[in-house]
Amino acid sequence: MTTLLLREGVIHSATHPFATAIAVDDGVISWLGDADTADRLAPDMDGVTDLAGALVTPTLMNLTLPGSAPVSQPGVRAQPLSDPDRVLDARADGAEASEAIAQIRAEAAHDGESAVRRRRLVLIVHEGPDPAEFDGLARWGVTVVVTADPQCATPLLAPLAAMARAGVPFVLTTEPGRSPWNTIRSALRSPHGQGITARAAFRAHTRAVWRLGGSEEAGELRIGAPAEISWWRAAHLGVDVPDNGTAAGRGGITWSQDARSGTPLLPILDSDGADPVCEGFRHV
Repeated sequence: MTTLLLREGVIHSATHPFATAIAVDDGVISWLGDADTADRLAPDMDGVTDLAGALVTPTLMNLTLPGSAPVSQPGVRAQPLSDPDRVLDARADGAEASEAIAQIRAEAAHDGESAVRRRRLVLIVHEGPDPAEFDGLARWGVTVVVTADPQCATPLLAPLAAMARAGVPFVLTTEPGRSPWNTIRSALRSPHGQGITARAAFRAHTRAVWRLGGSEEAGELRIGAPAEISWWRAAHLGVDVPDNGTAAGRGGITWSQDARSGTPLLPILDSDGADPVCEGFRHV
């Protein structure tokens, strides 16, 4: 059994939003809390890392899409889409997404909606799907995988905010050669008022990917969860408030650096800012 303590940092945890330290026992998060308690625990730990203000988050997850090699980056874990029979790849254009949805609709009409839900289908898109299809996608339990289009000046074209409002499950993934943090940044500024919050975008690139793979426990920092964690150096941390580009915020987003609200902090992702740098990670 191996124990590890990370202290003097910022812990991205919804259950312990003011924690500055985290302990891991045999691959499982065993404790989150304050600096004083961490100092008392430190002598009994096998390893202690002083974070010097670094941000600890769940590990960013990247789906390995059909035709793509696994993305290997510090602090980012690749997860394959294990069952190709579940996958409908509509990355070419919006028309392909419509054709894929028509195929799902036909299957639902023939076999019943419950049979389609049991298949846990995955639809991969660069853009789309059409908002008129959201009700069906939600009923059929289809997860939409949104991947950035590296050839497009506005890399995320899918209607993320509308999908979230309609209850359509979606995940974000990043293709080789791009930073997941840049994908999250793009999700905040998706065109036509379709941006989502940094927290929603981050969860779509972490916990939602784990859930798509069948794990309900990983992807968040809480006691008892698998210790899939990374720590990052960022210029500033904060909480974002989308304003549809109308306020005098940073790149159309207003950021608050006040941690007293109890909302877990994330890197402030300015439109022209640098991506956070991974300083360490631990995979189960």
